[in-house]
Amino acid sequence: MKLTRILLGAALALVTTNAGAFSYSTCLGEKLKWPSNSKQLRVNLTSFPAGYWLNGV
Repeated sequence: MKLTRILLGAALALVTTNAGAFSYSTCLGEKLKWPSNSKQLRVNLTSFPAGYWLNGV
């Protein structure tokens, strides 16, 4: 019984999958890296007309 638990624990430890805790974007197979400084983004009223979509931004 103890051996079964050890083997089961070892099997679970070896067969782990990605937890999906983070994701990243790529371009031509390379990870996109952003500088650590922050930038302010502004909404373009042409792209987001007044109403539902602009309020959602």
